[in-house]
Amino acid sequence: MRTVAAVIVSALLTFAVDGTTIAPRVEQVLPAEVSLARLNFLIGVAQLGALHENGTCCGRELETLLKAVAAKEFWSLKVLDSFGVAPKSFNWGNYFWFAPQWQCNDLNTPYVIAMSADYLRTYRFNPFNVTSPVRLRLTMVYMRFSTPRYIDVRLPYESIIHIGLCLPQSCSVASLRRYTDEYFQRGDFTMQREWELQMHAVAARVPSFGLNFFQQTGTLIAIAILTTLVLLIALAEIVHRSKEQLKLQQFMHTKAPIATTKASTVHMENFPVQPPRDTCAAESSTTEELLLCFRLSENFKRALQLESASSNSNFLCVIAGVRSIICLWVSTFHVYYYSVFALSNAPMLFVAMGNFLNQPLLQAIFFVDVFFVISALLLVYNFLSSQTRLKEIRNNNFAQNLRLFGRLLLQRYLRLTPMLIITMVLTDVIYDLINTYSPFYLGANSGYYCKQRWWHNVLYIQNFLDMKDICCSWTWYLACEMQFYILITALLFLYAKSERFAKISFVTLVVGFPVVGWLCNYYNGITFDIDKLHSTLNQLYVKPWVRINPYLGGALCGWLLHNNSQRRHQRYHNHQQEPQSEQQQKPQPQPQTQTDSHVQR
Repeated sequence: MRTVAAVIVSALLTFAVDGTTIAPRVEQVLPAEVSLARLNFLIGVAQLGALHENGTCCGRELETLLKAVAAKEFWSLKVLDSFGVAPKSFNWGNYFWFAPQWQCNDLNTPYVIAMSADYLRTYRFNPFNVTSPVRLRLTMVYMRFSTPRYIDVRLPYESIIHIGLCLPQSCSVASLRRYTDEYFQRGDFTMQREWELQMHAVAARVPSFGLNFFQQTGTLIAIAILTTLVLLIALAEIVHRSKEQLKLQQFMHTKAPIATTKASTVHMENFPVQPPRDTCAAESSTTEELLLCFRLSENFKRALQLESASSNSNFLCVIAGVRSIICLWVSTFHVYYYSVFALSNAPMLFVAMGNFLNQPLLQAIFFVDVFFVISALLLVYNFLSSQTRLKEIRNNNFAQNLRLFGRLLLQRYLRLTPMLIITMVLTDVIYDLINTYSPFYLGANSGYYCKQRWWHNVLYIQNFLDMKDICCSWTWYLACEMQFYILITALLFLYAKSERFAKISFVTLVVGFPVVGWLCNYYNGITFDIDKLHSTLNQLYVKPWVRINPYLGGALCGWLLHNNSQRRHQRYHNHQQEPQSEQQQKPQPQPQTQTDSHVQR
C-alpha cells in the first residue's frame, strides 16, 4: 500500500509540476519586444540580426539599439518614428515602406534649427542635438510579393515592396537582406496575416553615389561619347577659323596689287602683277568637311532654320506642325507612364486618366499612328517626285536595283542608328544611376534594362520580344518604322518597274493586314480597359502585322497627293502652251513695200 501511495503521490506531483510549467506558456502575456517586433519590422530584423551576429560589432550595435528602444531613449524613438511601419494605402499601390534618407542621417549628424535659449529650457534635453551612439545608415531591401488583396492594374513590369532599414553601418547589406527575408518568411509581421501577404527578398543595397557607378559599361561608353563630341566640336571650330583666316589672307594678297596700281600714277607695266594663288588651298578636304559637320554654332542655326516647301525634299510645311504637336502629346504620356515606378499610388493615376477631360492624354498611345501616316506619306510622295530616281530604276537590272535598294536602306540606317545608340547608352546610365543613388528599384523588366538585349535594337527587331524585355521599350516604334520602310520601298521599286503589278500587291496588303489585325484583336479579346491594354501589349501593341494599317493608309495618301500634284502640274503646263500655240497659228502681218507706200500717198 505504501508503494502504491508513493506512486500516486509521485504522479500527482509530476502533474502539478507539469501544470505549473505549461499553463503559464498558454496564458502569459508576450514580452514588449516580441509584440513590438510584430508591429515594427525594423525591430524584428534587428532581433534576428542580434541573435545571429552574437559577438560581432554588428551584433553589439544591434543590441545597443534594442536596449535603447526598451529604455525609450529619444534617438531610438526617432528611428521607430520614421522606419519599420508600413504606410497607408497599400491597397492603392503604396509599396514604399521607408522614410527619406535624411531622417536616418539626422541621427549621425543632427540638423540644427536656430532656436532661442528660453525655448530650449522647456525641454529636458536639446531635441535638435540627439545623436545615435552607433553610426546608422539607410539600407534598402526589395521584396517581391503576392497577395489577393490589392489592386493590380497589370503593368508590364512587376511591383516591388521597398523596405527601408535604418540600422548600424557595421551590418553588411547581405546580412540585412538575409535577416529581412527570414523575418518576412516567418510571417511575424501583423500586416502579412491581415493581407495574406507573401514576401521574398530579391535585392538589397545602400543608396549612395560611389565610384562603382563610373565602372558601369554604360557610364564608360557615355563618357567616351561625350569626350569625343567635345573634341570634335573643338576641332571643327579650329578648322573653321583657320580656313577663314586663310581666305582672308588670299583675299588681301589678291586685292593689294590692284589697290596699289589705282593709287599710283605709274603704269601697270612697272609692277609685276603676281597671279592669284591656287584656290584649292581654300577648299575643304573630305576630312575637313566631316569635322565642320560638328561645328556647334552652324548646327544650332540649322536646327532653328525653317525648311522651305520648295526644297529638294518636297517637305510639306503643314506636316511639320502636326508632327510637333503629336510628338509633344505622346512625350507627355510617356513621361507619366515611365515614371510609374516612383509613384506611391500608381492605380490612382489611371483613375485620374479615366476622367473625360484626361482622355486625350490617356489615348495618346494611339497617336503614334499619326507618325506612321506622316512617315509613309512623305516616303511615297518624295520617292515618286524624284523623276531621276524613277528613271534610274526603270533602266537598271535586278542586281543594280538591289544595290540601289541597299544604299537607300543603309542611308536610313545610318540616319537613325546613331541617335538610337546614344538613347540606349543614356538610358543605361539612368538605369544605373537610379539603382545606385536613389532608393527606388528598377528591375530587368522595367523597360530601361539594356545590358543584355540591346543588339535587338541595333537590328531593329526588338518589337518581336516581349514588352518587358525590350531595351528602351518605347523604341518598338523604330523597329516597326524600319520594317514598314523596307516593305513600302520594295513596293515603290516594283511600282517603277511594273505599275500594274505593284498596285495589285498593294491592294492585297491593304485588304489582308486589316483582316489579320482584326483576328488578333478578336482572339485576344481586346477592349479599352486598362488591364486588357496592358495584358495584350506583347500580342497587339508592338507587333508589325497589327500596326501596319496606318502606314499603308499614309502610303496611299502619298500616292494620291503625288498624282494630284502631277495633274495640276500637267494642267498648268497645258495652260501655258495654249497661248503659244495660238500665237503660232495667228498670221503675221506682211511688211509694206516701197511701192505700196507711194500708192498710199
